[in-house]
Amino acid sequence: MIDWTIITLTYNRRDSLERCVNSVLENLKTCKKDSYEYIIVDNDSYQNDKEKREDLFQYFEKLIFEYDFIEVFANEKNYTQTLGRNTALKYTKGKYILN
Repeated sequence: MIDWTIITLTYNRRDSLERCVNSVLENLKTCKKDSYEYIIVDNDSYQNDKEKREDLFQYFEKLIFEYDFIEVFANEKNYTQTLGRNTALKYTKGKYILN
């Protein structure tokens, strides 16, 4: 059973996103395996910059490939913080949510 769901919402923050993800992953090393999931929601980052957008999505693919507990969802537009987080809440399996 999954106890914890960690949610990160991002919008045009590739550099700080990587630092955030690394921090979460480092802290999860001390947690019981299979007791958590990590959901990242992108709120349509870099819609006008194809190169940055491709870089971001390559990063997401790398995360999904390396970590089976990470899920990434990409919104079609910037739904603001509240609606962006609601995207993640639709898919959470955890008993507790860290947002």
